[in-house]
Amino acid sequence: MIAENVECADSYLRKVRGLMLRRTFKDTALVFPFKKETVVRIHMLFVFFPIDLLFLNKSLQILDLATLKPFIGYRSSKVPVSFVIELPAGIIERADLKKGERIVLTYLPQSDHHRARPAL
Repeated sequence: MIAENVECADSYLRKVRGLMLRRTFKDTALVFPFKKETVVRIHMLFVFFPIDLLFLNKSLQILDLATLKPFIGYRSSKVPVSFVIELPAGIIERADLKKGERIVLTYLPQSDHHRARPAL
């Protein structure tokens, strides 16, 4: 399991805000779904902690991954993607995630957030 809780940035405002101005981010994955595949650019302005990023295709296969530093980090997906997942820094290494692997998401809807137990 790579995250105990999953939040879904499924609206324009949630996508724009992302993790900006949050003080903590533990045991959580923030999933950004896109209706059509698109090149995504992630910045760390006003994000106070490092994060791991997964760029996924529509089959939830990892196309690219990265770790970004607070405030100065920036990464483009380089190719069109269907999902981006933001995780606490260290998850990529701890879970030994690699390009080409698939992520499994199981959602249990709850209020305006989603809880899930992603697993490889």
